[in-house]
Amino acid sequence: MLDIKERPNWNVFRDGCPHGEMPIQISDRADRLIARLRILDGNIALFSPGQFGGVLATRWIGLAVDEAQHFPLGTASISIFTFDSHHPTVPIIALGFP
Repeated sequence: MLDIKERPNWNVFRDGCPHGEMPIQISDRADRLIARLRILDGNIALFSPGQFGGVLATRWIGLAVDEAQHFPLGTASISIFTFDSHHPTVPIIALGFP
């Protein structure tokens, strides 16, 4: 168990989870999902814990996984990850966050 008193600056997006995934593993998992999603047509609904949703948001727009701390997704929030209509190769977040 992580004792926050021992590591007061601990951040799950930067430091990972004790006895769990490290940020690079989480980033790789998000990237694999995004690669699968980008070859599909139409609208797609995903359900995810908020923290992994933030990771998906950062990886969707090409940021490092530790930037997910700036993308808080609440329980039952709705986000739309899409592409810029004027620049169809540029991924954007059209709607999101609590």
